[in-house]
Amino acid sequence: MGKLQGRRRRRRAGVGLVPLMIAAVALLLAARTMPGPSATVDQIAETVAGVDGCSSRTAVDARKAVERFRAELEQGNIALADAALPEARLALEKAAMCFPARAQTWLVLARMEALEEGATPKLSRLIGLSCKVAPTQSWTARDRLTMFGHLAEALDVSARECLERDRRLLARTDGARGAGR
Repeated sequence: MGKLQGRRRRRRAGVGLVPLMIAAVALLLAARTMPGPSATVDQIAETVAGVDGCSSRTAVDARKAVERFRAELEQGNIALADAALPEARLALEKAAMCFPARAQTWLVLARMEALEEGATPKLSRLIGLSCKVAPTQSWTARDRLTMFGHLAEALDVSARECLERDRRLLARTDGARGAGR
């Protein structure tokens, strides 16, 4: 076997490790955010295993349920939007359990919590999960600030710190863009 073929095989073998590493990081992040002293990776695995049907369709179904809710709301069909909201929330919660490393899912769940309940401890936790999953993504930071910056004083300390880190991140990235012009 030539050197080039050996390198290709080693590269292909390494590609399979990336999804496993991402899953491991997501599990560790989730473990840090679970309440109580007995929050372990085993509990997370049990929770995720209890979610029926985690598949690629899970995220698609969640997006469709949220789109139905949003469309009804935008059209002024409040009764239909109210009826679509529980389905959207359940679909999003399932997607969050199946794919905990997707910051946008946590943000949309936080938006729904704010819409339904206002500034609650649960809202602070959801913002915090988004921050832990995507602490340096400027587009996610911008979304967090746009959606929740005005609520910062009503949130808990960790959520306020998250939003403050987002402000600093955006000041750096926006400053860097301006300097390059």
